Amino acid sequence: MFTKKQWLPFVILILIIQAAAEAMVVYNVLKLGMLPAQYLVILFAALLLLMVITMLLLWLGIDKGPSKNKKIRRIFGIVFAVIVVVISVFGSSVIEKAIGAINKITDDNSSLEASVGIYVLKEDSAQALTDLRGSSFGIMEGFDDINTKIATDEIETTLGGSINTSLYASITEAAQSLYDGTDRAVLINVAYADLLTETEEFSDWEDKVRLLYEIEISTEKFKQYAEEYGGGEENPEIPDGTTVDIKDQTKPVASISEEPFIVYVSGSDTRAKVLKKSRSDVNILVVVNPKSKMILLLNTPRDYYVPNPAGNGTMDKLTHLGLYGVNNSIKALADLYDCEVNYYGQINFTGFEKLINSLGGIDVYSPKSFNSGNVKGYHFDKGWNYMDGEKALVFVRERYAFGDGDNMRGKNQMRVISAIIKKMTSGNSKVLMNYSSIIDSMSGMFVTNLESKDIEELVKMQLGDNAEWTIKTYGVSGYGTSAKTYSMPKMRCYVMKQDSKTVKKATDLIDRVERGDILTDDDVK
Repeated sequence: MFTKKQWLPFVILILIIQAAAEAMVVYNVLKLGMLPAQYLVILFAALLLLMVITMLLLWLGIDKGPSKNKKIRRIFGIVFAVIVVVISVFGSSVIEKAIGAINKITDDNSSLEASVGIYVLKEDSAQALTDLRGSSFGIMEGFDDINTKIATDEIETTLGGSINTSLYASITEAAQSLYDGTDRAVLINVAYADLLTETEEFSDWEDKVRLLYEIEISTEKFKQYAEEYGGGEENPEIPDGTTVDIKDQTKPVASISEEPFIVYVSGSDTRAKVLKKSRSDVNILVVVNPKSKMILLLNTPRDYYVPNPAGNGTMDKLTHLGLYGVNNSIKALADLYDCEVNYYGQINFTGFEKLINSLGGIDVYSPKSFNSGNVKGYHFDKGWNYMDGEKALVFVRERYAFGDGDNMRGKNQMRVISAIIKKMTSGNSKVLMNYSSIIDSMSGMFVTNLESKDIEELVKMQLGDNAEWTIKTYGVSGYGTSAKTYSMPKMRCYVMKQDSKTVKKATDLIDRVERGDILTDDDVK
């Protein structure tokens, strides 16, 4: 048995280690900034109590002689201190991970600008880029010029010389050259290639063509080329593009827990591991009033026929606007509803699945029973359905099973978002415990221009009052027709012409939520 002189330094060392571990927890919790004052008081009291318990177990009776009880108490005290230290270190690492994940998703400076694909016919014998040496490449001129220039330079570097190119004024002309055999390969921005499937002439694009090679273009590389080959008289190699550069359209509020705000939620139509410019399959404005605890989800159909800001107001499908950046979509919606959009959040399909799985699944109400036309074997009952990420993604993408197609899909998207919001604001201990993994799962697949302090402020507000939110949904409508669009100027596409009455009603609903009104079911019929 240690003497008092031998035991005292050991006790002091253990207490210092435990105090340091607990101090690290306090530091990271304060740095995270999400716990309300009452939670901080409880946490600090608990940590102080743990220190007192360790001190009593190790210190009590230190002046008395040896005894069996003292020995057992000291052993228990050492074990107790080790457990506290381990839990404190683990807790600190979880908090640090959450802070890092938040900082990552709130950094909306994406490093990937675009991907340019080299497409060949499926039956083509080429299996690598080098197999195309000496072949003719079809490229577009006057559209997506910077990315095309970067891609052709990389191809020439890889093949060790200049390549033969044919110039086309539109994506459809380039695609037709591949179909006709005029060119063996075509260079098309991967995001734009998806547009071809919307046309009658190229509805078989995915069945007839394959992506041989993909060139990923960083934002840094794009900016470098834009400065060097930006068009104009000094650099005639690349003509001036037809798109307008849409600057940041969002206007943050002073206090996100005190003032009404609007978030544009964009569902990127891609399964890429990182976000890049692509069609926006989901376009929902989330109107939030933190004082009245009112949320309005406003859906605008992906095929809505709206002016394209990047095309100087030329009419286009809303889903196409995402090809020119998230701010392009934001400006169009802000103009449509005469409102200010304060923030945005963009997520792709992979991130969507991961988010729901991290939440432990969600319960979503379906107004009717249906089978999915996208994935064999998926059935949804009328009423409540439990969904994991994959099933929820099928639910929000289905439109062919409904008479009103895209309108029902938009409503189902809002039902899923409502379920996610309810799960995250329910006070569910599992959700709170998995907060770090939920945030971390979104890394690279979800970006937002909300700052870290905004997210911290919202979480602190919700933890502080644990309030129930009133969530209502509304979707504008219209009628289907065919028309030419800015992004597909050479042919007519299916579009949804606006119903001005529903647009006006949506504008009024936004104003009412911002004023502090509580909407009812009758209000959003």
